Amino acid sequence: MKYLALLIFLSACAQGVLRQDIDRELDMIVDWIAANSDLVRPTRARPHVVVTSNDELQRMAKSKMGQIGALYDPVRNVIVFNEEWQAYKLRDRSFALHEVVHWMELNQPKTRFFLCNNQREILAYKLQSMYLTSQGSSLLRETGLTHIMVKELTLC
Repeated sequence: MKYLALLIFLSACAQGVLRQDIDRELDMIVDWIAANSDLVRPTRARPHVVVTSNDELQRMAKSKMGQIGALYDPVRNVIVFNEEWQAYKLRDRSFALHEVVHWMELNQPKTRFFLCNNQREILAYKLQSMYLTSQGSSLLRETGLTHIMVKELTLC
């Protein structure tokens, strides 16, 4: 029984650390996006974070483009991360940045219009690529996406 209580305690502590890491990372990401784009920090509360299994994340995304690392649900104001998300991994931070761009775009003082949902990805991929470059990496190296693939993903 002592061991079970200890395991439950350690699990709760680990989840708390993960949540703190994510919250701290999201704050830094919002600041970076605001400094490197025309997006301003929204007055709406920052999205809540939900961590789920990779299988559940893929099901929620209904993605035809393969594996995704995160998604933003504007209805619930939630960013959903894969359970393996780690703040120290550059790739994972870039996934978070991509989803925060979507949150910021939808919560700007001036409404932005898109011809289709795919166009919402243009700025998110641009800033994700800029961020990765500023960290000495690239979108291709971290995600496997080429410029041509990004163009295809953003077409209407």
